[in-house]
Amino acid sequence: MLRSQVPHPDSLSGGVEDYNINILLRKMVLNYNRSVDIPLSSIVFDGHDMLTEKNVNLNNIKLFGLDTINMIDSLESAGNYALFNHFDWDHIYVKLDFNITINLQLRIIL
Repeated sequence: MLRSQVPHPDSLSGGVEDYNINILLRKMVLNYNRSVDIPLSSIVFDGHDMLTEKNVNLNNIKLFGLDTINMIDSLESAGNYALFNHFDWDHIYVKLDFNITINLQLRIIL
């Protein structure tokens, strides 16, 4: 069912087809701008030297293009006791949201 093709819902002429898995991803997984948000609070880098203190936090990952599958082979036999899946996407890209903090440490001796 996932790899069967149906007319694309946004196509006016009806000539463009899309996989059911892409339509399912749009309806069940992706948000309004066809992306997946993964909120995080992860320290990527934390360091200091004699002059500065540096901190880099990863706040959010946003994945685009998960609904651009153009080929799917699901549950194909790879031997007597193994199965494999193969997916091919037109494009997938990632947007990362970082917060970078640099504190300058100055010591004045009089």
